[in-house]
Amino acid sequence: MIDTSRYPIDQPESQQYRELIEACRAAMDDLGCARLQGFVLPEAVADMAAELAPLPTFNRSHVLSAWGDPPGDHLPADHIHRRTFPEDTHVLAGDQLADTGLRRLYESDHLRSFLADALSIPELHRFADPFQDLNVVQIRDGGLHAWHYDLSDFVITVLLQKPDLGGEFEFAPFIRGEVIPGVTGGRDGRVWDERYDDVEQLFADRWPGRQTLDLDAGDLVMFNGLRSMHRVRAVYGSTNRMVGVLSYDTKPGFTSTDAINARLYGPRCEAAIREGR
Repeated sequence: MIDTSRYPIDQPESQQYRELIEACRAAMDDLGCARLQGFVLPEAVADMAAELAPLPTFNRSHVLSAWGDPPGDHLPADHIHRRTFPEDTHVLAGDQLADTGLRRLYESDHLRSFLADALSIPELHRFADPFQDLNVVQIRDGGLHAWHYDLSDFVITVLLQKPDLGGEFEFAPFIRGEVIPGVTGGRDGRVWDERYDDVEQLFADRWPGRQTLDLDAGDLVMFNGLRSMHRVRAVYGSTNRMVGVLSYDTKPGFTSTDAINARLYGPRCEAAIREGR
């Protein structure tokens, strides 16, 4: 499935592999994003998209804050942290993706080892959560993925299908500052320098460091979404934008809660949890 002539992830002792790792690390340090064009071969990625297209999706259509969590009471009513954006996506959960080409890609040990090297992480582990380990996000005509931060330090995606028009990936590299020393709180105990003035400029299309990627099917992207605000622009046309999200952690055994999974993946997932599947 992988173009190993360009990306020899099965030859970790080769000079070409070492150069690939160095290039990925440099891109992550510079922009928080490494794009590997044509990582998945065209025929393989087309087959993946074709087998996923008929599966029933859950429509996440809502309005949300770019930060996910509600702001603290100390912030004024018109503060940028309280600003919300519409979002309209259609998702597949991991339990729907058994025996698919995308699942086989995700479960490749060569890929997992390569990603760990590229991200300078001693070891990566696939999620143990049957719903969140592997996802597919589709954006249909008129839909979009709003500005947001991710909850984890890195995200791995593969574009499976490019839309007719739109759907560009837009991000602001490291617009969120470092962790504030000596201050605790937040979802994971860390409090970040949010640089609200810069985000205000970003939302007004005036932040100078903004990057845009017009991805092609088969492109793999490593991305630091915890510190880089990002979105997917509106999609237009009859061809859905389809991306696979491959989830890993630095520690084994990650699982989420039933409540979060039911909220993320809808009634079908909720029924599966009740039935113990």
